[in-house]
Amino acid sequence: SGSVADNVGRGSGVIAAAGGGGVVAQIVRTDYKTETSSTSAGWTGRDTAIPTTSVGIEVFSATITPQSTSNILLIEVHLTTRGSGDGIQIYGGVWRDSETNALASTGEWIDSTDPQPMYFAHSETAPSTSSQEYKVRVGYGNGSTVYINCQSSGSFQGAAATSGITITEYTP
Repeated sequence: SGSVADNVGRGSGVIAAAGGGGVVAQIVRTDYKTETSSTSAGWTGRDTAIPTTSVGIEVFSATITPQSTSNILLIEVHLTTRGSGDGIQIYGGVWRDSETNALASTGEWIDSTDPQPMYFAHSETAPSTSSQEYKVRVGYGNGSTVYINCQSSGSFQGAAATSGITITEYTP
């Protein structure tokens, strides 16, 4: 008949996760291919405090208008970054709207002069059905420069390197 039965045996045309929900409501994605470097992107490093908007630089964002406050938002960030030399700490984080504290962050010790991939994710219940902007910041914990999608000598992989953010809204 052209439809697919879900795990409860209904011919709904949708495959649902075990337990009923888990259907993707929408996906928003921002691909960031701009080659960026900054010497003013200091990060607090291995501090025990939650990173705030005072660290790093904002490099890109994505905006979603959730369909329901019962839904789950999965925010996934991938970065192609490097520092100003070997043994440089690079950090990334994601913030919502004008909030001061990061929702999620991570760090990477880069022992190479080549850009390295970095991935982190955060999930939360949709805070409202109003537009929500998720902003990605990047910085260095030591060293003097952070590079996104490039290296100190210019393009990386013929300017094909990319970073980005994907926000997937799921029904519960």
